[in-house]
Order: sequence, then structure tokens, then C-alpha cells
Amino acid sequence: MQTVIVVYSRTGNTLKVAKALAGTLGAEIAVIRCQRNYEGAIGFLRGVVDSVMRHKPLIDVAQFAAQPHDLMVIAGPIWAGRAAAPVMAFLAGRPKLPGRVALLLTHGGSNPAKALAEVEALVSGPLAARLALKEADIKGDRFSAPLGDFARKAMGEVESHLIIGGSATRVA
Repeated sequence: MQTVIVVYSRTGNTLKVAKALAGTLGAEIAVIRCQRNYEGAIGFLRGVVDSVMRHKPLIDVAQFAAQPHDLMVIAGPIWAGRAAAPVMAFLAGRPKLPGRVALLLTHGGSNPAKALAEVEALVSGPLAARLALKEADIKGDRFSAPLGDFARKAMGEVESHLIIGGSATRVA
């Protein structure tokens, strides 16, 4: 199965998880490059404002279109309860999505439900798998089990569940 992970990472946490997932899935990584500076404390605040105000920064994901894929994993952080502005900008650009799309979000502790729902609405179809990982679990390297479950669901090996903080919750 040809798989691509389209990822935006401000601090490196999401990219760390995306690289681990790429190793499991044998996937290529396409990094969302953003022209807006979100580094440091000021950048963090800019990101919060952009997410709350639903601003779409200019982005580039040139390497994404290299070949057709069977599965796409969209990965990014949650800012102020929403998927990060660069992730939303990627989806707002209406990329050609494959038949299977999965979502991986990272967060500092906010409830991921709203961000998951917003992204799923833009994908215009059910997600193959969803995973929300807390920053503390990423920094503590406590994400391999939920990431493995997510990978199996994304590949269609088991039915879909929402995984939050290492515990699975059935989604109707």
C-alpha cells in the first residue's frame, strides 16, 4: 500500500511521531512548509490567533504530489482546540485525497474532539483512523502502543476507534 504522511510540526513533537509511524507503515513523509513564522513564544501566540480566527497561512507541500497514494495520514498539532492553521490550509486547498485518509493530532492537553470533527468534515468522508496524542506522552516516548493500533486501523486491519492518550474509545 502506497502511503504518505502529510505533516506539519511547529516544535518537532508531531514530526517525531510521524517519523515513527512512517517506519511502521513504510510511508514517505511530506512536510507542510509554512511561510508564516510560528517559532518561539510570539509564534505560538500567532498560531493560536490564526487557528481561532481560521486564518489560512501560505503553505507548500510540493513533494506530496510525486505519486498516487492508497493511504494518506494527515498529522499536525492542535492549537487552541483546533487543528493547526497550516494543516487546515492544506485541507482548504482541496488536495486530491486517496480512498483512505487517517488523522494524527498532537496536543498539550486540550480536548481533541473539536479538532478531529473539523478535519473530518473537510475530508468529506469517514476517516480510516484517528489518533490524538498528548505532548507528555510523546516527550516520554509513551506512544508506541497507541501508534501501532492507529497504524493497523489506518491500513484497514481492524475496525476504527478513536485513540486518546493511550486508551481506545469506540466511535459510533
